Amino acid sequence: GQREVTLVSEVEGSIPALVSRLKKRFRSIRLPKGYSIDFTGQYKSLMRTAMDMVFVVLGAIALIYLIMAMQFRSLLQPLVILITIPLSMVGAFTALFISRHGLDVSVGMGIVTLVGISVNNAIVLLDYSNRRVADGETVMEALLSAASVRLRPILMTALTTIFALIPTAVSTTIGSNIFQPFAVTVIGGLVSGTISTLIVVPVLATFLSKADVLKFQ
Repeated sequence: GQREVTLVSEVEGSIPALVSRLKKRFRSIRLPKGYSIDFTGQYKSLMRTAMDMVFVVLGAIALIYLIMAMQFRSLLQPLVILITIPLSMVGAFTALFISRHGLDVSVGMGIVTLVGISVNNAIVLLDYSNRRVADGETVMEALLSAASVRLRPILMTALTTIFALIPTAVSTTIGSNIFQPFAVTVIGGLVSGTISTLIVVPVLATFLSKADVLKFQ
């Protein structure tokens, strides 16, 4: 077998971020033939968990789309709702960048949480507007009515969640670094996700209302 030298160290902060910095430094090292540097332990476990989390998120999005397509009897309206997910991710990753948190399992859990919250707000908005359209209003009138009526519930949901997570996001107690990335991810995602739900979703729904030829009969 091959000989190996194992270096073990406790890490403060994000393990993937530290490994990324180490890899950049190791690129300048010329190793003799047959020698290699590998990162194992908790880092490898985190990478496997991250890959599993990606499949979980993609599977959840696919399942959400199928359920919404049957519920709304449309193939385009669910896409309008799902657009809130990447818009929420913009806020989440921006918040992570500003707070200098790296990607880890806690961030993955925050992303899964964001998917549910963002989609839920958009569903409530479009479902209400669809009912107003069924009562005889135009799409524009229905969306304006839905945005004004559902504004307070959507904002209250977002604000209560954000204020509840702020203590976790700014905590400096022992072990707080485990949950901080989760809180920062959800807070950042809720800010951009809520804005996109109230502005982007009605705009896209208006444009796609005339193009929704893929409606179930």
